[in-house]
Amino acid sequence: MEEPHVQTRMQQSKGGKKFYEPTGRHGACSFIHNGRYCLLQAHEPYSYSRNEQSPLEVFDLHTAEWSTVTLHAANKPSQDNQETDRKLSSGKPKFDTGACCTVINNCLYTFGGLQHNADVHELNLTSMVWTHLKAQNSRDGPFLKDKAGMVAYGSHMVCVLGGYGRPGREHIVDGIRRGQKGAQYAWDSNEICCWTNELHLFHTEQCVWISPEMTGTRPPPCAAFTLTKVDPHRVVMFGGRQFSERVNQLHILNMENWHWSGAI
Repeated sequence: MEEPHVQTRMQQSKGGKKFYEPTGRHGACSFIHNGRYCLLQAHEPYSYSRNEQSPLEVFDLHTAEWSTVTLHAANKPSQDNQETDRKLSSGKPKFDTGACCTVINNCLYTFGGLQHNADVHELNLTSMVWTHLKAQNSRDGPFLKDKAGMVAYGSHMVCVLGGYGRPGREHIVDGIRRGQKGAQYAWDSNEICCWTNELHLFHTEQCVWISPEMTGTRPPPCAAFTLTKVDPHRVVMFGGRQFSERVNQLHILNMENWHWSGAI
């Protein structure tokens, strides 16, 4: 496979020196890869349009220079290969504000966003090719939501926690909303969207959602919190929002036994 095309887009400064400068935005996803700070597009201010052709913007921490990398969509699997290929669909995510992401090995994984992407997407950071990892058991997966948290779990799973959103069609059975067992949902005034503390694992090879059995006291349903993996087995969650309130609690999740510490 050919190397991804990397180019430096330049703008003209008043002094004649050329430089690249990203546009202002909010709710973007960022990550570190090979010593470089990488930024995925999100909404520009006061704009709710989606740019499905957005490149990856890269800041080199050594040279202090920005550049862009063109991203591509994987080829659609053939009909003969669909049953055996774990990646059941091609295409880039309709990427927008409030998605969450994490890196495992040489792949970036994203979920959710304001437009409520229902599935996980994988970006190979060598080929710069997106693949849609369509879940085989969407009914067992999380609600459609944004401002959730995501961390890596092992070498083939991502963990998605909390967020604000709504149930998908697969979560409504006989007119009844079907959430995750043990999770809590704080519905807003219109009873359409909610804050949640549901936690799901997604297996990136098998393309299935898993609900681990947890003990201890879960954090309250909220969104827009920080979620940081501090060692191979512990995750720290702080803050977040529920209704008009901002939360100032810190919670620790032990991923070896799936035990929540309760508020600290």
